[in-house]
Amino acid sequence: MQRRRARRTPRDRAPAGTRASPHRPPLRDGRRGRRASRELPRDDGGCGARAVATPRSGPASERAGYAGALALLTAHPEITAIFAANDVMAIGALGAARELGLDVPRRLSIVGYDNTALAQTRLIDLTTVDDDSVGVGRESGRLLRARMAGEEPDGIRRTLEPALVVRGTTAPRA
Repeated sequence: MQRRRARRTPRDRAPAGTRASPHRPPLRDGRRGRRASRELPRDDGGCGARAVATPRSGPASERAGYAGALALLTAHPEITAIFAANDVMAIGALGAARELGLDVPRRLSIVGYDNTALAQTRLIDLTTVDDDSVGVGRESGRLLRARMAGEEPDGIRRTLEPALVVRGTTAPRA
């Protein structure tokens, strides 16, 4: 009988936050083993704002957005806005805000990224950044077809500008 070895992943080989694990920088809260949030030095443009970064890894899901926002808002109750990595995570943050009794957008503004169909629904009405995914795909396809046809464009650089789509989850500054 032959033994099968369990498949090991990079995560199994080295503890998170060590040099052998380049995907997880050592930003740990020693008490719970979770990544600690940290304030980022940023130019606030004179508005008195400060940014708090919470490095997270894992799926970009509604559940992750909920858990991340819940941890962030519990650790930093003074926070007035969240910018999520995508619209689905922003919807999770909306759930966390509701659970904590925070009024969105009067007390907490939430912004997503992608401008998905879900963000556009009247029920959610999520403020988001439209990254022009359709335009990116269209331009990528055009460049790929040109390359397949033997054209070698030198130094091609295309910039597609994202746009802020303001909806019901953000309030104007007081």
